[in-house]
Amino acid sequence: MFTDEAAKLAKKLANPISNLISVPLQYNYDEYGGLNNGASVNRLNIQPVMPFSLTDNWNVITRTIVPLIDQHDFPLDAMK
Repeated sequence: MFTDEAAKLAKKLANPISNLISVPLQYNYDEYGGLNNGASVNRLNIQPVMPFSLTDNWNVITRTIVPLIDQHDFPLDAMK
């Protein structure tokens, strides 16, 4: 029973047109030196993948990328 459910889930995960919603997150941290010594940037990209069935034959898959950025201690000249 558990093996059958795991196999069905694995099949859905391998199919990009399945009806599963996934929300991958990507985090990056950068720290700078030189003229920007002490400056840092935190980036979090939220990338939800959401499929919608329009009809039995048509599906729409949306993948929006929402960046959240937090940066500190850049000199004003570097911001131009």
